[in-house]
Amino acid sequence: MRVDPLFSERVEAFGKKVAQLKSEMNTDAPAPENTQDLLLALEELRTAEEELRGQQEELLFAQTQLEAERERYRDLFENAPDAYIVTDSRGMIREANRATARLLGISHRYLQGKPLFHYFETTDLRAIRENIRDLWHTHAAREFLARLSPRGAPAFHVSITIAAITQPQAIGEQCSGIRWLIRDASPRINAELQIVSLREQLAQLQAQQESALPTNVRDALNLVARERAAREQAEHGNQMKDQFLALVVHELRNPLTPVLTSLEELLEQKNATPPATRETLEMMHRNLLSQSRMIGDLLDVARIIHGKLQLRREVIDLRSPIQEAIAGLKDAAAAKRQTLRVDLPAEPVAVFGDAVRLRQIFWNLISNAIKFTPAQGLILVRLAVDAENVMAEVSDNGVGIRPEALPAIFNAFEQTASPYARSLGGLGLGLSIVRSLTEAHGGKVEAQSAGEGAGSTFRIHLPRSRMVPKPKEPEQAPAAGQAKPLRILLVEDHADTRKAISNLLTKMGHHVTATATVEHAVAEAQRQHFDLMISDLSLPDGNGRDILRRAPRKHLGTAVAYSGWGMPEDIERSRNAGFELHLTKPLSIEQLRNVLAKCSPTTDPTD
Repeated sequence: MRVDPLFSERVEAFGKKVAQLKSEMNTDAPAPENTQDLLLALEELRTAEEELRGQQEELLFAQTQLEAERERYRDLFENAPDAYIVTDSRGMIREANRATARLLGISHRYLQGKPLFHYFETTDLRAIRENIRDLWHTHAAREFLARLSPRGAPAFHVSITIAAITQPQAIGEQCSGIRWLIRDASPRINAELQIVSLREQLAQLQAQQESALPTNVRDALNLVARERAAREQAEHGNQMKDQFLALVVHELRNPLTPVLTSLEELLEQKNATPPATRETLEMMHRNLLSQSRMIGDLLDVARIIHGKLQLRREVIDLRSPIQEAIAGLKDAAAAKRQTLRVDLPAEPVAVFGDAVRLRQIFWNLISNAIKFTPAQGLILVRLAVDAENVMAEVSDNGVGIRPEALPAIFNAFEQTASPYARSLGGLGLGLSIVRSLTEAHGGKVEAQSAGEGAGSTFRIHLPRSRMVPKPKEPEQAPAAGQAKPLRILLVEDHADTRKAISNLLTKMGHHVTATATVEHAVAEAQRQHFDLMISDLSLPDGNGRDILRRAPRKHLGTAVAYSGWGMPEDIERSRNAGFELHLTKPLSIEQLRNVLAKCSPTTDPTD
């Protein structure tokens, strides 16, 4: 506790005043007013002395409390049952309690200055140093097992927790030492070994008992065991298949982004592209989007099979997802000179559903109609409502469906149409996904066709909601004059993708810093401020989440993850890590513009 400096100044001033008054009273001239001033000054000095005494008592009490806290900490530290150690960055012991001395087999007074690494098994040192390196990078506590070799005793397992001692620096926090908590883990290890031994003994007893059972009982038990093993093997195989499928989808999506963004950039240059070239580019763009959707269908089927499909339901106007699906497919219908007629009610049609998944249902049905209807054909999309239900219908005058194929038309990987229809390609997943998504919304889907060449009709029946859907707010794109340059950190290890997106953002007028690794991204974020970071998740030296943990967060601006990994758990993991958005590859120009529209410059790009 520190004495108030203003109070000290007052005491000093009072002292000077008293000395002055005493000097004046030694003169021969009468000065009754000096006497009065002296009395007032003495009274103020007495009050100041009392205040000083009170402050001294408070200071003494605070010092006593501080000493008591230090003593309590020292007592806890010294008498703790586990070893508590503080080392410098090289592993030299600065401070250690008595339990450390007992654990290492060395006198307590000789511990300070000793290298802690000398007391570990040589074969464990590499793993220990790797954990320390991770600690330096992340500043997050680490926990692991190692073997300790005390003096004069055999090695044994210990549980180790390490935490960084940090000090503020100009470029962030710097690690200056390590706190170690070391606990004897041999009882736990021995208990685990004992459990293993008991399990082996139990298995032997079971084998002996089974050998004494009648043959038919043994056969039944063996059959149950084989079925259990087969089921576990099948579940493991499904998990491996899902992981492999996710990996394949990720790798397929990676090269699509540079091609898609480059194509869309060329298509936007309407006046600079000859008609014949533009027609070829549009064909390539349509097929690229089709391939992207087929990749997404593979993951959707895996989610549906394993019950991992999640719906984000709300009361919506069903006309909106239908109109959005039609808007995305108009060009495909126009390319085949097909007529696409739409008959929707004038009033909102309320259903309780996931807008994204409902749009997927109608996109699949309408794209199928376009695909299986010859050039200059007719496709009709209509929506009808009664008191309880909603019926959406997509019909065409295309190739039709053979009667014997109708019962299996919604099965996954089924392509039971005519040879001409099969020649058009596809995985046979679209209608299976339509049925699963419709049933997940509490509805049903049906297909009708009079046979080959007679066209087909698909109807979706959904429960009608009595609630009023919230009006959809129109998306307002920022005016060209309002767009301001952003400082963007792009992190992407795929060279073609990095170059394509960087060039596109630069042409849009933004200032792009492109990197390929976590280390370079963190270094750039420490060197300058950004308004937006767009980062891939899978990087050669880590992942995009590592950048958020290691770089100054305020230097990154809005954080956007984009990746070939697009499962719900991947998106949730990104949000938990601190990303505001998670985009799934391939990345389109429209997605990129939507992200840029949500950001505003926080720094002057010309600095």
